[in-house]
Amino acid sequence: MFYNLKNNNFSKSLAKLSKMILPAFVGLAVCLILVSNISAYENFHGNSSIPKLNYDSLYNVAVDFETSEMGKTVLESCLSTYGGVDKLKELKSVKYEWLMNSTMSKDTVTIIKSAAEGRKYSIEKRLSDRFEKRMINGDKAWFQTGDTLIELDKSRYKSELFSCLVLQMPYAAVSEPFSEIKYGQREGDSLHYFYFKKPDSLMIVIGISPDTYFIKTAEGIISQDEQNFVFINKFMDHKRINGYLFPHALTNISMWLTVGQSVLKDITINEPFEKNYFYPDKKRDPNKAH
Repeated sequence: MFYNLKNNNFSKSLAKLSKMILPAFVGLAVCLILVSNISAYENFHGNSSIPKLNYDSLYNVAVDFETSEMGKTVLESCLSTYGGVDKLKELKSVKYEWLMNSTMSKDTVTIIKSAAEGRKYSIEKRLSDRFEKRMINGDKAWFQTGDTLIELDKSRYKSELFSCLVLQMPYAAVSEPFSEIKYGQREGDSLHYFYFKKPDSLMIVIGISPDTYFIKTAEGIISQDEQNFVFINKFMDHKRINGYLFPHALTNISMWLTVGQSVLKDITINEPFEKNYFYPDKKRDPNKAH
C-alpha cells in the first residue's frame, strides 16, 4: 500500500552497504567515511557522540498517520507555515551555498546543494585544489571527484535520496509516495515526529516544532544487516525568502557524531539550471559553475 497525501486529503493513497565504506552523506555536508565498524568510526571522528535512539522501538509505538487527528493537524499547519501546498508547488528549483565548519578537518568548506523537479539533486564540496560531487537524476546516482566517476549502488543511493527528500520537506510529504507513514512523540521531547517509510529499507523522520511548526530536525535511517545507519540534520535560524521558509543554519550528524555546522551564504530560487547540471560531466569545471 502506498500513501500520497496530495491525492487523498492526508489519508491512504500519502547491495548491501559496504562493511568497509559507508558514504556518510548527511544533508548539506558531504563526507566519504572509511569504517570497519562503529568503534572505528568513533575513533575516526574523535568527538563527543550524540545520544542514540532506538528507531525500531520509536517506530513501533508511533501511530498510523491515518488515525491521528493530531498528526494531520500538525502536518497541515507545517505546510501552511512553509507557504502552503499551492505555493510550494511553484518552487521548481533551489540552489543553496553553505559554509560548513567541519569537525573532521577543522576547515571551512563551501557546500553547493541544488535540487529541481523530477528528483534531480546534487551536492558539491568545493576546496581550493579539488572538488567532490554527488548527484541524483531519477533512479540513478553518481559520485564524482577529479577524474574518478562512480555510479552508486542501491544502498548508497538511499543516503543521497534521504538528502534529496529532506531538501523538499515538507512538500515531499504530499508529493512523494511512501509505503507507510506514522506519527508520534518522544518522552522528554516536545517535537512532533513523522515517520515516512520507503519499501526499500529507508525511513525519513522529521521533527516539527509545536510552537512555530518549523521543521527542526530530519533523520534518515537506512536498515542493513540488522543495523540502522543514521544521518541527522538539525535546522535553525529559519527565515522567509520570497514567501518561502528556509533554515539559515544547520548541524550535520552522522552515526551519532557531529560532522559539521553550516551557515547559509546564498540561495537562488526558481532559476533554471544548465541542461546537464544533474548529470556527471568530467569536462565540466565545478569551480567555474554558476
